[in-house]
Amino acid sequence: MPPSANPNGSAYTTTETRNGVPIDYVGEKLRRAVEAAHDNLRNIKRFVPDDLSAAPQFQEYAPRGVKNDLLLSSAISAFDYSLNAYLALHNMLGTMQNRSIIEELEKKNFEELQQWLNTIESEGTVLG
Repeated sequence: MPPSANPNGSAYTTTETRNGVPIDYVGEKLRRAVEAAHDNLRNIKRFVPDDLSAAPQFQEYAPRGVKNDLLLSSAISAFDYSLNAYLALHNMLGTMQNRSIIEELEKKNFEELQQWLNTIESEGTVLG
């Protein structure tokens, strides 16, 4: 793989001296953010009706419906961004090269997501 194609390449790495909150604590909080974003996304897809419409005064913000225009787009973004941060912290950003990973993870139940996150933590490192 050429250096420019490596998602963990020089553009994403730097040597730093750190004082402050332990990285493990940051990793734990990012993991909880991934779990919450995953739960939110799955709940919107499962429980919000497809034909939920916005009140007339908000119709311009959701012409296709509240679920698609307002809720899903934000939920997918929150899941994507938190997952990217979590993977970057664990030096596993290469996992995101497969952009279908969001859809694959979305289909997993909580226990399956836990197993996947455990794998990331066991195969990755927060030490660089």
